[in-house]
Amino acid sequence: MLDTFGVPAINEELPNLTKLDSEQYDCVFSFYVLEHAKNHQEALDWVREMTRVCKTNGFILIVCPDIRDYGNYFWDSDWTHGYPTTPNRIAQLCKGLGLKILYSESLHFGFNSKILAFTAVMIGRLIPPRYLDAIFSHFGKRNLVSSFLMMFFWGEVNVLVKKV
Repeated sequence: MLDTFGVPAINEELPNLTKLDSEQYDCVFSFYVLEHAKNHQEALDWVREMTRVCKTNGFILIVCPDIRDYGNYFWDSDWTHGYPTTPNRIAQLCKGLGLKILYSESLHFGFNSKILAFTAVMIGRLIPPRYLDAIFSHFGKRNLVSSFLMMFFWGEVNVLVKKV
């Protein structure tokens, strides 16, 4: 158990949270995990398991990359990515389990502004990551440009739900 800012936090691994009792936690967080599910069914099972350990009226926050911005880099950046994630796909999983969607957006620069999203996507399209990554790899900086794009320009799915 971790103790962060006086708040106990428990680090467990999906798909089975067997060490955790049902309906024990006010908040359940999943950061950059769901995209590693092999398929839709496995992603659904993982969200179901997060729901099981969350208290009624508790919250679940799921954060993952937005495939709409990553494109092929979704798979190229990490070969274990199996389930393509978008705000709508994650929200559909949650709705199917009876969870109330409070927020479902893709963030760019930490905001859900359409202008910032458009700006980020355009900048991301102007920078050719494959060519620049190839050049930088000669200097020992592998995937420097695509990593930069992932951090600053490509969207991040944020879905917040409430267990009712």
